[in-house]
Amino acid sequence: MFITNNSYKYLKEININLRNPKVIEFNNNNIIVIGSKIYNEIENKKKYLLYSYLLNENFNIIENSENILNFKNIIYDYKDNINISCWVRDIYNNENSYYLLVEFKINNDNKFFKSKHYLLNTNNFINFEIIKEYDIEDLFFKDLNNKFFTAKIENTNHIWGKYLFNFIIDNKEIQPKFDNIIDYNKDYGHVMHNLEYIEEYNLYYTIISIRHYSDKEENNFYYKIYEAYSKDLINYFNTKEIQLEISNNSKWCCYPWKFNFNNNVYIICNQDDYGKNKYPIIFYKENI
Repeated sequence: MFITNNSYKYLKEININLRNPKVIEFNNNNIIVIGSKIYNEIENKKKYLLYSYLLNENFNIIENSENILNFKNIIYDYKDNINISCWVRDIYNNENSYYLLVEFKINNDNKFFKSKHYLLNTNNFINFEIIKEYDIEDLFFKDLNNKFFTAKIENTNHIWGKYLFNFIIDNKEIQPKFDNIIDYNKDYGHVMHNLEYIEEYNLYYTIISIRHYSDKEENNFYYKIYEAYSKDLINYFNTKEIQLEISNNSKWCCYPWKFNFNNNVYIICNQDDYGKNKYPIIFYKENI
């Protein structure tokens, strides 16, 4: 079995309030970061839209590069309707074309939320084309050749609910098995972030996070970030925590996204307030 280095060192913060950020290389060594940011707030409702920014090679924001992603051809009133927010769940490129799995979350008086999921295609992050629409109400992270990686939402007394992995493979709902860490009886939330195929080892590699319960934390929860491997996308092994060098005022990080740039490996994360006020952090992997 191969050896992997899963330790990342602190690099810097990006001074924008983006939640659930994703980074991808874009057009000749530019980098684009996309995430959800508050666009409007009326009474107790917060509306999030997807914003993008261009970053230079030092991960500084390029001046005047802010852009609100335009989804008017998908949901015509997505920008004006206070009840519609947008979140990006996955992003990847294929032959210089970019694909985004976008969730439009519809708020019903903060009592329950309805979701619409679309796989969108773009070449410029300005014009988007619908590739696929999904009839999935649960949290939806990946579509890998019509294998759907989701977390089923359970109703609980907590506003966030409880959401545990429930993949849909060959039209069957499957609860994946992990060799350790994940406990379906104790965990409060499962989120899949990256999912990659490693051709050299004929294996899949995934980064996931778990919302753990704690009576000592704000909202009684905290996140930890893990990695695991699989041959069949159902059974996962070598599950272990990813080590992040957090050298600021955060206790932990959430919503990680791994990306490559200039032959280096990075992770961007939100901090322990889920990106509400604190800036995203970028970590880098040392070459060992």
